[in-house]
Amino acid sequence: MALPVTGPVVSNEAIVRTTSEHPNFVPSATVESTRTRLCAALDLVSCAFEAWPFDALLPRVERGRVVIPADEIGARSYRAWVPADGIELPLRVNALQIGRFVLVARIATTGVALPATDRERALDIAEACAASLSDRFTEGASS
Repeated sequence: MALPVTGPVVSNEAIVRTTSEHPNFVPSATVESTRTRLCAALDLVSCAFEAWPFDALLPRVERGRVVIPADEIGARSYRAWVPADGIELPLRVNALQIGRFVLVARIATTGVALPATDRERALDIAEACAASLSDRFTEGASS
């Protein structure tokens, strides 16, 4: 789902889009600061957070690889993907994907043109965000 470009401009002039219009938006200063960190660390054109479920399939950054998705019922086909749609950086809490950061690079890529070290750094940043969110989700829970 393409969302309007709004929000703060970070120091590297990357545009950070807001996703507060999304019905499953998880408002969080952690998510916002993670978007800013990703833009700065990877020199992105933009970075948006989308809560699950997703309307479109995107190439996905995983440890040591980039996954090209198979078509799924109910989601726009990957075959309709263009570089401006971005690439997916999953946000998982306890192995459950709760959202994704959509990264739009300055070069047209499915993600493989980004250096492996940059992809790993992006995954580390997303995992730190997930750890913080996990703490928030389990606050006050008892077993």
